[in-house]
Amino acid sequence: MNSIKKILIIGGNAAGCAAAAKARRVNPFAEIQILESGQFISTGTCEIPYVISGEIESSDKLIFNTPASFKSGKNIDVLLYHKAESIDRKQKLVNARNLIDNSLNQFKYDALILATGSVPVILPQFPENLSNVFYLKSVQELKRFESFNKIFEVKKIAVIGSGYIGLEFADVFSQKGTEVTIFEKETRLMPNSEKQISFLLEDILKKNNVSFYTSVHNFVASRTDDKINHIKFDGRILEYDAYLITAGFKPNSGLAQNAGLDLGSNGAIKVDTKLKTSDHFIYAAGDNTLVINAVNNRPFYCPSAALAHNFGHIAGANAAGGNMTAKPIVRNLSVKIFDKFYSQVGMTSDEALLSNLHFQTVSETMLNKLSLMKSSTEMFGKILFEKDTKRILGASFLGGEEISGFADLIAHFIRLKLSADLLSEIDYNYTPPLSPLKNILSVLGRKIKKNIFS
Repeated sequence: MNSIKKILIIGGNAAGCAAAAKARRVNPFAEIQILESGQFISTGTCEIPYVISGEIESSDKLIFNTPASFKSGKNIDVLLYHKAESIDRKQKLVNARNLIDNSLNQFKYDALILATGSVPVILPQFPENLSNVFYLKSVQELKRFESFNKIFEVKKIAVIGSGYIGLEFADVFSQKGTEVTIFEKETRLMPNSEKQISFLLEDILKKNNVSFYTSVHNFVASRTDDKINHIKFDGRILEYDAYLITAGFKPNSGLAQNAGLDLGSNGAIKVDTKLKTSDHFIYAAGDNTLVINAVNNRPFYCPSAALAHNFGHIAGANAAGGNMTAKPIVRNLSVKIFDKFYSQVGMTSDEALLSNLHFQTVSETMLNKLSLMKSSTEMFGKILFEKDTKRILGASFLGGEEISGFADLIAHFIRLKLSADLLSEIDYNYTPPLSPLKNILSVLGRKIKKNIFS
């Protein structure tokens, strides 16, 4: 008989809710509780830009489950507005603060799952409590922006940071007629991408009348009362109605750190293949953890809703008495930027260099459909590979919707360590409205084959 009687989960979003649902399927008789510090559980955050664009009807559509639905459908108890403050590992207790009445309550566990996710990097010049500063990491924050926008009607917005999320928000705000300016502290846009991608993104922003500044340092924000009036940098004074901060995320691991659990250099929680932490009775999953990179077999940080959901299932199953294993992952991320999509799979050149991998690259720019088709547009692809082993290390694509399929195929090649030159031997489909006569992966594969055997 399963000895796990009480499973406690800290955090009620992608990893936490997936863990709870899986734990219930594995162990129908366990008592399962979720403690969530916020107002909602099971919310979408990747979808937030598309509420602003209007493609998703309202922020309420991003609330996928409620405490009532979890209780009636899965017999799982959810306590909102309960913030876990400390873990007593010896007594197997969690001390949590009720944020409504400020009472401190204790919750026992046989197995504990930390699904605390990530938090935005807060810039000191832009405190999150100012009325026109937004980090937009949660549905609560989105609702706050919606209320602000109804009153003040944001016509000019500054986006601080030009990673995936910054460029995605720049797209949706610009399409709604908002004047957008992007500020990036590094020397180029999307600084973690390939350099060719950065240059192509500059062209896209210019084409869509989005202003941007790179190498921006020493911001000075001028405040009055509870808002920012203007910012100063490099002798410029610029005013905006709102300031959207997209400076990245970091693991929300303070609870784990205070409990003495092992963390990585970036503060993410270390877990084994069963998603156990350094404490045998505590599991962790989602954006607060390190995962193993399938390219170099080393731990790395890869915040992703899809990974959080998948690894939440594994943590939930094992906490409930199951025996699932977390495999190394191939990073595979995409983002829409105006009329283009960008996909990054595996490693970039900079990451491969940091891993001391000896690699070569091939790249190609070509049309995504037959040139006779009026709807054809340019796409770009680049692949990193090891000449000796012939395995693919990573790839980048910028183009139309077709690049999602390219990235998935490359991820498959990376996971199975297939020879990169096999890309030239695949029978790709062809029809004029959908694809070119020569697939870009075939072209890149031929270049790789020529390089390998030259």
